[in-house]
Amino acid sequence: MKTKSIYAYFLLVLMFFSIISCAGGSTELIKEKDDELVKLHAELELLDEKLQADSHQIQQLEQKKSELSQKLDMELLTRIQKEVEIDSLKKIIEASTIVGNRIILPEAVLFGSGSAELSERGKQFIDEIGEILSKYSDREVLIEGHSDNVPIAKGYRWKYKSNWELSAARAMVVLHYLEDHKRINKKRLGVVAFGEQRPMASNELKQGRADNRRVEIVIGAIHK
Repeated sequence: MKTKSIYAYFLLVLMFFSIISCAGGSTELIKEKDDELVKLHAELELLDEKLQADSHQIQQLEQKKSELSQKLDMELLTRIQKEVEIDSLKKIIEASTIVGNRIILPEAVLFGSGSAELSERGKQFIDEIGEILSKYSDREVLIEGHSDNVPIAKGYRWKYKSNWELSAARAMVVLHYLEDHKRINKKRLGVVAFGEQRPMASNELKQGRADNRRVEIVIGAIHK
């Protein structure tokens, strides 16, 4: 009976130490798992931060791509518009009245009403004319100013007393543009103003008056 009690006592002690040992092992395992979870959580936060940074960078790149795409579209549109304008000007030049050695340029292409300032379209037109004149680099170039017989409006008389002054001013503007922008030797250039004195059509008709408001570029004799 005593032996059984001792045996039971040792068995109880053995179980106690076995439980303690298992508990200790479980604690270490839990600690390892906790450490691993902390590490994984830190890695997850780093990945999340990197993802946010990458997303921000992607947004910036997409915005830049969109801006560049819009700029490219505008450049293409501008180029198309310029090509259309140039084609239109070439057609106008081809359709312009050329009498012998004279190139007749309508006022509506070059200037606004009552103005002696070249329009942007007018500048492009004179650029094309300059290319033609460059083929005659040894010739004198006379620029003639013409007008209709409608008196200068009161609002412009402070600047142009009559059609003589307006036609002269327009011819001079064309001369200076050819000299400054097309590098035509000024020794080859000359200006004359005829005002309303040499109409090419009837001033009784609206279209006739429009035809009379013009600048004529005359390719003259060989310049020595």
